[in-house]
Amino acid sequence: MVKSGTTSGGQTYYEKFAASPNEAEALLVYRPEDGSEFVFIPPTRLSTSEWSQWYMPVFASKEFGLAFKLLNRQHPSTIAAPLVDAARMRFILMSFADYSERTKQRGLGRLVEAVPGC
Repeated sequence: MVKSGTTSGGQTYYEKFAASPNEAEALLVYRPEDGSEFVFIPPTRLSTSEWSQWYMPVFASKEFGLAFKLLNRQHPSTIAAPLVDAARMRFILMSFADYSERTKQRGLGRLVEAVPGC
């Protein structure tokens, strides 16, 4: 994931273009500072005009190979409810071309977005 900036509350945020919502069963976010991985289930309905609310992960784990286990439908042995400092995620539905243009414009300083804290 690419660091994109900070929220209005000073929190660092990252962006990633992912597969179609119909193809993504879960999204994983790895936090290298403490080795945590967070599992998010995308909402079934996404807006094409505005960002969703911030979502908490379904669960968290520090187990090595979590993504592999989930992809192979194996149950991880160490999962936990996410803590208050867990990563958060929000969603919007856009084409790859729109995402690329938005990223380009932000990089050129032509697009400034106020991202609310989570």
